[in-house]
Amino acid sequence: MDTELYLKREEHPTKTFGKLYNGNVYLNETLEDKVRSESEYVKSETAIPYGRYRLSISYSNRFKKQMILITNVRGGSIKYHGNSIDTLGVRIHGGNDEGDSIGCILAGKTRTETGIKDCSSVNQMLVDLVKKADETGEVYLNIVANH
Repeated sequence: MDTELYLKREEHPTKTFGKLYNGNVYLNETLEDKVRSESEYVKSETAIPYGRYRLSISYSNRFKKQMILITNVRGGSIKYHGNSIDTLGVRIHGGNDEGDSIGCILAGKTRTETGIKDCSSVNQMLVDLVKKADETGEVYLNIVANH
């Protein structure tokens, strides 16, 4: 059975807060870079586009551990900031403000005025969730606006 996670975003002028859900069950707070249009893209300073993505676990050479990888699910490759690619190459990881994001989704327990905190246990919980769900089906992340 497939697992559907939902990231409900709140866009702000310099950053993007959000809440992550497993179906309707709240999991944690998120923080990303600013949402920008295709024409305004800034490498490592732009949130990934709204949409549906597959999540998997892979080894990160940068962080030297197993982490969640966000990949494309739209039947092959997608256009991402002008390039046709199969993998976005972005992850879900810890960090405290949008400067730590580098285009990835930061996950933490607590939202602050400037970002998020208490990330380590939340990120381990998410890795465990994706690993477990991946045993019985695929895991998807749906990035949507918070209405």
